Amino acid sequence: MGTTATYTFPYPEPTDAPDGPAQIAALANAVEAVLAGIFPVGFGAWATWTPTFRQGANAVAHTVEAARYMRVGRLVVAKASLTVTGTGTASQPLYVTPPVTPAATGIGHLPIGTGFLSDSSAGGNGVYRAFVTATPGSNLFGFFAAHTQSWSDLGVNGFTDALANGDNLRFTAIYEAAA
Repeated sequence: MGTTATYTFPYPEPTDAPDGPAQIAALANAVEAVLAGIFPVGFGAWATWTPTFRQGANAVAHTVEAARYMRVGRLVVAKASLTVTGTGTASQPLYVTPPVTPAATGIGHLPIGTGFLSDSSAGGNGVYRAFVTATPGSNLFGFFAAHTQSWSDLGVNGFTDALANGDNLRFTAIYEAAA
């Protein structure tokens, strides 16, 4: 059997003995191998990840209600809901680790999704909208306050309290993976 130049799909040569089932099986296996390389998780298959959650440099204890992602080639779609069970550090930005390392864009804080933080504290009871960003030079999602006219970290502007038990962060992001 011969093979194509790019994907090495097998095809019968004129001199090959006819064997339809074997030739079709060889082609099907080759196509499946190529598709597995293009869609490594499986097209439409969701996987889970366990994100870490920080406020500034300090880890924040939390439970993960949901953290799922799908990868198709270098495209990643991620969504999560995290509820704080500990405390954070006031006036510090919020960060979450993504399921797959984002590509370096060279653009700075490029918005890649949206989300919100629900503040359950007695004085707050507010909902703060946020843009999800791939934080330059790190393997982190950052969250920028959506209500300001300039880029400003959520946790430093708008919501500036320490994260507290019961606060909830939910977000969706679509981004390019590093590799």
